[in-house]
Amino acid sequence: MTTTSTPSPVTGATKHPPQETEVRTLVAHDSGGVDLLWTESGFAHAQRIARLFAASPLVPEHLRVKKGADAAVQTLANVTIALLMAKRMNEDPLVTMQSIYIVSGKAGWASQYLIARANKSGVFRGRISWREKKLSPERLAFTRKVKVGWDEGRNRPIHEEKPATMPNLSLVAFATLADTGEVVSFEVTSQMAVDEGWSDNTKYSTLAPLMLRYRSAAFLVRLYAPDVMLGRSTTVEELEDIAASGQFRQVAHEEETPASPSTAREALMTLLDEEPAAKAPAASADEPPPDRP
Repeated sequence: MTTTSTPSPVTGATKHPPQETEVRTLVAHDSGGVDLLWTESGFAHAQRIARLFAASPLVPEHLRVKKGADAAVQTLANVTIALLMAKRMNEDPLVTMQSIYIVSGKAGWASQYLIARANKSGVFRGRISWREKKLSPERLAFTRKVKVGWDEGRNRPIHEEKPATMPNLSLVAFATLADTGEVVSFEVTSQMAVDEGWSDNTKYSTLAPLMLRYRSAAFLVRLYAPDVMLGRSTTVEELEDIAASGQFRQVAHEEETPASPSTAREALMTLLDEEPAAKAPAASADEPPPDRP
């Protein structure tokens, strides 16, 4: 007679809640991140993790569910892509998501995050530093494009030129390469900000030293440590400068009210269970259109 024995439980084994286990296994699931995108099991695993993150208020609002028939699909896609980027960069997923910003439909990194990644990368010996020099005249006069309306026919903002000033400065970002000991640098000036159209961003009148530091550091990292951000080194400050100059002409961003975490969770669970999503209510004829940025 054959008897079947039941394995005894392992003494001292620790049980983890399902959600905690999924987060802990995110990094261990695949060191390269390829199977999260190209295999059925990896893709399903990434969606489960994305659903968990998307329901949290710690994740930036532009990555979480908003109003609209396809909101849950868009949220799931945004968070899944952010997870893939975090794995490729060997970074904590939440840190990655909190460091990504959307400006006029374009994604950029916080400059502080780019600088921090470069400082700890080992490419530079020590940290990125700056040299600031005041130039003459003390303040630089220029004309700034100011948004005054929206052209519905051409789907772009309407700008007017108005006089403005900013501190006249030179900022040099510099660092020492760890492998050769060479000191490398990149200089930006207030005049460069005016010539390139960055100064259309009003922060150059109030926070010029900070904005020029961010710009010079971003150029330095692109030139000497592009692998730090895997070639994706556009910063949110640079996107703000471009948006202020009106170069994002075809992007018509409409603000929406983000859903509550509970609503986001329900929408995403419905999506992943492959149940029909409820249609968004039709807009009332008396309801005014959303404001343009």
